[in-house]
Amino acid sequence: MAFFYEGDTINEIFNKIYHSFETSKNITIPSQRGDTIEKLHSIISLHNPQQRWLTIRKPSISLAYVFAELIILLSGNNEAKIINSWNPSLPKFQGDYQKYPGSYGNRLKYQFGFDQLEQAYSALLHEPSSRQIVLSIWKPDLDLPKTQGIPNSMDIPCNVISMLKIRDNKLHWSQIMRSNDFYLGLPYDVILFSLLQEVFAGWLEIELGEYSHFCDSLHYYVNKKMNIAETDDSTFQIEDLRLKKSEYDKAFPILYSYFTSLSDNEKVENEVEMIINSPITLPKSYDNILMILCLYKSFKETRNSNHFDICMKRCSNELYKSLFINWMSEQKKDKE
Repeated sequence: MAFFYEGDTINEIFNKIYHSFETSKNITIPSQRGDTIEKLHSIISLHNPQQRWLTIRKPSISLAYVFAELIILLSGNNEAKIINSWNPSLPKFQGDYQKYPGSYGNRLKYQFGFDQLEQAYSALLHEPSSRQIVLSIWKPDLDLPKTQGIPNSMDIPCNVISMLKIRDNKLHWSQIMRSNDFYLGLPYDVILFSLLQEVFAGWLEIELGEYSHFCDSLHYYVNKKMNIAETDDSTFQIEDLRLKKSEYDKAFPILYSYFTSLSDNEKVENEVEMIINSPITLPKSYDNILMILCLYKSFKETRNSNHFDICMKRCSNELYKSLFINWMSEQKKDKE
């Protein structure tokens, strides 16, 4: 049996999934991390990918980690110390590695011997009606379990492929997942790959189509309490990340250079100081991402209130600031 959930916002969809788990007859399925309640073959259709920001779940989304994931994916970097600096709990779930073997960006840009993102862009540019644009993350020699059923590593990708199609001058994106934790993982996966969809649409200079998300196993862990607020029907301020490819090729290396410097916690205070005192060279949407990264480090690592206030003032996206403040408030409560 398949399950279908659609909506204009991720809040609407998330609420529908939550209530379907609450009201339907469920079977407990064991897993390596505890018993789960599962819905096989779940399909999600987000009509407006820019309404990706989940606000009805607690804990709140870590916006800095979302943007760190996007930058890591676009760069192809798989160094654990970099992404771990934006989510120190990752090794508990993905293993203690110097380089994460299942890194999505590394799979898309390097593991198969060529850059899949660049080739897909070129192919769609020349043949917009193509039905052959499939980005592969799953690598059987690394990801299939051993013959005894033992996993090859702790970092087996949950996302396996992306399929891209242009119809009516809009980029439609289908993301295929072998496994998806509804409560903790789904929000981040939808945000990450719909952001990638938006970046890609910018390269192609076209509009955004629907974002579709296929979960072969959509589940939640029985031992994890779910805290869902009433549905928020509001839509949110749109920060358009679409840049022409030539503009992206100039802006992203600058953002990536700042990001890698901010990932070094020993030098991060000086880096934030340098960033806020330097002329703004990034497009506003990318500079707002940079400010969220600086806010995270000013709060988590340096405790520099002056830097924090400057970055908060410079960020022009009110939604980003609200999401960050909500997350920060929960972090403070957890320490009390």
